[in-house]
Amino acid sequence: MRLLQRAHEPLADAEALVCARGVPLRQLQAAGSPRYVVRAAVNLTARRAPLPAYQGKGRKPVRGARVRPLPRTYKGRTIDATPPDRPDTWQLRLGPTSLTLHAAFWDDWVCAEARPGAPTFSTVLLHEPRFDAPLLLNTSLPLTGAHLQAFYRDRWPVEGLPLTATQMVGAARQCVFAPESRQRLPALALLAGAMLM
Repeated sequence: MRLLQRAHEPLADAEALVCARGVPLRQLQAAGSPRYVVRAAVNLTARRAPLPAYQGKGRKPVRGARVRPLPRTYKGRTIDATPPDRPDTWQLRLGPTSLTLHAAFWDDWVCAEARPGAPTFSTVLLHEPRFDAPLLLNTSLPLTGAHLQAFYRDRWPVEGLPLTATQMVGAARQCVFAPESRQRLPALALLAGAMLM
């Protein structure tokens, strides 16, 4: 939690925190991150922020309708995906070739366990013809599909140093327990990864 709070403090107004799938959305929201783009799990289930209309019988609803961007299979039964609120299409130039990318947007969602008044987010499903699986992103920003795709692509240069350190240097297999060693090992691993790159 403290790491996420410190990560968004130095961000300028035109910057956003971009996170991998391992960062839970509810932790980002609890840390008070105002601008974020985070990869979502393919089995994401959320709720609509507005409450459904009261039908006149039973208890009044306290949570929005359950929604999901991708279909799921549960006990041999397929649960349909929620239709998107809006689509987006754009062209991506890669040298001499041009790709058509598609995105589907769902707006005003809250986490599945959230109560009314919780922070809302948008979910975006990006389809790129070069990849079999779509990319699912959650964001608090009102961006187009092209902007979100560019935001998430900017994350990849940062991944090189830790990946090099863990795979080529072998830092993933090292176990240290002393407080000073727990600080030194990641720093040395990143330094070695930077030298190798």
